[in-house]
Order: sequence, then C-alpha cells, then structure tokens
Amino acid sequence: MLVLQEITFLAKALGMPTLKTLMENIITQSGKAMKSQSIKLYKELIKNINIAEVTIARMESLVAKFRSQSGQGQKDIDKFIEDVIESTFSFNKEIPEVNILGASRGPTGTVVHHLFAEAQKASRMESEDPSGSNSEEEVSKLTPRLKDFPRPSAREYILRTVVPRPAPYSRPTPQRMFCTLMDNEFRLVGAFSSDTTFQ
Repeated sequence: MLVLQEITFLAKALGMPTLKTLMENIITQSGKAMKSQSIKLYKELIKNINIAEVTIARMESLVAKFRSQSGQGQKDIDKFIEDVIESTFSFNKEIPEVNILGASRGPTGTVVHHLFAEAQKASRMESEDPSGSNSEEEVSKLTPRLKDFPRPSAREYILRTVVPRPAPYSRPTPQRMFCTLMDNEFRLVGAFSSDTTFQ
C-alpha cells in the first residue's frame, strides 16, 4: 500500500489527469480485491499496476532525456512530455499525435533534433569501426560531414482546407489531398466534399 501512495503522490505532483485517475482506480480496486478475495479483481489490479509502472517508466525516461538536454523552454517540454504520456493510454484514442510547439526551432524540437543527431552519429561510428579503436575526432576527419537525419524513404504531403464548394455562396466543407512520393512509387489521394443544399 505504501508503494501505491508513493505512485499516487508522483502522479499528483506531475499533474497528469489520466495517470491520477489510474492511480485512484488502483487504490479503489486494491480495497475491493482485499475485501472480496476475488481472483478476477486481483488480475485486473495487477494489470492496472503494470500499466502504471510502464507509464511512469516512460515518463521518467522522457524526463531524463528532455530535461537534461534543455536549458530553456521548460514549460513547453513539460507540456510535450505530458502529451506523450497522455496519448499512450489505450482509452485515450482521441490524441493520436503530439504537437511540438515551435516545430524544429522550439525547445522541444531542438532536443528531438539533438537526440536524432546523436543516434545517427552513434550508428555511423558502429558501422565504420566495430572495435571502437578510432577516436571521435579521427572518425570525423575520415568521413565527410553527413546530415543529422538519415535519407527519408518517402515524403508525404497532406493538404487540408475548408472551402465553399461548388459555388462561392455554398456552405464551407472539408477538402483533403494526400500525396506520397517514394523512389519507385507515387500515390495521390483526394477526398473532396461539396454542399448539396446550396449549389
């Protein structure tokens, strides 16, 4: 029970409503399971504790990666971490993506770019010298300056808008066009709607 209290305190301190709700459910379920001695309730309790442990481990990992790299914009980074954790819950399907405020030039985008660059650099060093005998400076002298990100396997473009169709006085309706460009393939998909009342 002491572990549950510590986890609940952590969830409240981080201000994540979904995690708080999960912790409250765990505490309620543990009381019910102890009173009824039902195997089914204990299985559900263990499942929820496992979800909470995984969520907290992910959160600690994100905090360690993002807070150590950032010097400023802590509010944006905290919001990003909270959004990532909230989007991973199975019952929270309405948030499929997480926005990065400021895109690549914002504090979160800068950290993401730095993490990708470090991973790319590490993979290049492994592929060039598996023994690890060359120093970082020697490897950088031998190899030309490569980009931080690998070459993309495909490019996707999505155009979305809401415009009146078919006439300017028609009700505005959603329009969408999706394009994928790959080395040997090209896909173009359109989804267009028009107002059937005021044509």
